[in-house]
Amino acid sequence: MDSLSLLVLCLFYLTQAASGDHPAVNPLLMVAVEGDNVTLPCGIPSIKSCSSISWDMSANFDLTDEIINGEKPTAPNSHRYRLLKDCSLQITQLVLNDARLYTCKSGTLKSSVSLRILCITENSLPANDKQMELHCYLSTEKGADPCFNHKELQIKWSTEDDTPINGSRFVIEHPHNCFSKLIIKKKLTDHHRKWRCHLTQNDLVKATISYTTTVEDGLEEVFATVGESVLLTCGNTSTPDMKWTLREKQLRDASSPDNGQIKASHVNQDSSLVISRLSSLHAGDYQCSHSTDKKDVLNKFRLHTLDALQTPAWVALPLVILIVAGGLYIYKRKRNKDPANDQPSTEMTHVYEVVQDDRNEEQQQQLQSKREAATATTTFYDLLQAVN
Repeated sequence: MDSLSLLVLCLFYLTQAASGDHPAVNPLLMVAVEGDNVTLPCGIPSIKSCSSISWDMSANFDLTDEIINGEKPTAPNSHRYRLLKDCSLQITQLVLNDARLYTCKSGTLKSSVSLRILCITENSLPANDKQMELHCYLSTEKGADPCFNHKELQIKWSTEDDTPINGSRFVIEHPHNCFSKLIIKKKLTDHHRKWRCHLTQNDLVKATISYTTTVEDGLEEVFATVGESVLLTCGNTSTPDMKWTLREKQLRDASSPDNGQIKASHVNQDSSLVISRLSSLHAGDYQCSHSTDKKDVLNKFRLHTLDALQTPAWVALPLVILIVAGGLYIYKRKRNKDPANDQPSTEMTHVYEVVQDDRNEEQQQQLQSKREAATATTTFYDLLQAVN
């Protein structure tokens, strides 16, 4: 190939790249979830007026549908599209069908944005009541390659409070960097538990979606601090014959006469249970059912209580005692080194012994209180390990 032909070929590729038609140029990737509002930037530089701008989106058979032309929406559902002052395209209340390729055009120049929707679904496992399987993926192409060579994308799983999932009852598979499976060995307490899927790009979270699992005959875990108020719902019902039980013993409303039942704070008209000023004695398994049918249970809860003030006090007490004892020891040595005090200071020794005795007594009391509380409440460590 001569020099002139090579120059012409180079100029051709440069012209194609400037017009946005170069096949090697990847569109900007944006990820969102259903219901979000997104803004797609128009990547054409030096735009003086948006009146020359048009936005298209990909359709079937390599066709495109026009959305906006000359600052005016032209799509059938135009109320969801808006052209902003910087010529970017705003789409409100995203639906799954919005996962398409969008192109901003101005004359011969154009720039594209690939909008993908992060989804999470539960895959039914026939004849398997011991496991459940969640799928997290981009758009609707399960296992396909919707990433356009974006190898920096990764899917991660976590609990509702963003704690990474680990433990022997979980298996995570990544058939693709934009498709992941979470296989869970079921527990009764997985009922109404939320799992979160995060799509990251270069370790930065770009989109997050949650999914709530249901387990047949399962129970929902509730965590609360002593002194708080707790609301337990009985489902969408206001039937007057509903009853609440704690550890299989029936609860009674605080305003009801004492007939040997466990006293509850209040039962609302919708049959929900309100517990005010929570104590460790309220911890346990609750269930709401029809009083006429013990088998007709609507909701089950396992309530965990935690005394937030107990652990900090237990940690701080030894430090305070050490500071006091250290100060007395320094004072004793200073007096012994004083020439005017050659005789041993029996008074300071006695004070030190008293402090030691008080320290031992307080430690014994604290240890006893800690043991008693451990039998009535779930420890903080156990609460953190509840999912795994």
